[in-house]
Amino acid sequence: HFLSIFSGRLLVHCGVSGRNPAHLLQPRLYETRGRDPIRIRTVEVEASALQLNSNHVYLLHAGRQQFLWYGRFSTRMERVAAAVACRSIQGDTSNVVELEEGKERDSFWRLLGGRTTEYAFAKHTAVLPRDPRLFRVTDSSGTIAVDEVHDFCQDDLMHDDVYILD
Repeated sequence: HFLSIFSGRLLVHCGVSGRNPAHLLQPRLYETRGRDPIRIRTVEVEASALQLNSNHVYLLHAGRQQFLWYGRFSTRMERVAAAVACRSIQGDTSNVVELEEGKERDSFWRLLGGRTTEYAFAKHTAVLPRDPRLFRVTDSSGTIAVDEVHDFCQDDLMHDDVYILD
């Protein structure tokens, strides 16, 4: 429920703000992830190629250079949220370079410390994460029925029914 306050616009920076301006000159990498509008967020991670995951979108911010990297299995919602985060960080997004996974520029890899073999392996073994699902099992009509409960919370649980959390 905390994430719903931000409506997909939560942006988390690492480090101490304003105390060490030298860290602002280093490349900064942000991961945008989430499979629904409520849980989507953008969080700064270590600026390394090892952080990349085919399931998400990444914003690489390096001064005037910005890249949006779209993982092979990223969603449209993640791509839009990453673009919003990009505008929040930079303001002017006219110079942002959009990259599809597998079509990266050498300058992108240089900023991340180079391409790695571990990342190449991770691309092929990525598993799509999913949110938990809740099913209600009831016999209130005389026959057993199973229905999925969408956008659930604890208040949805009834004491006279059985639930399955997947």
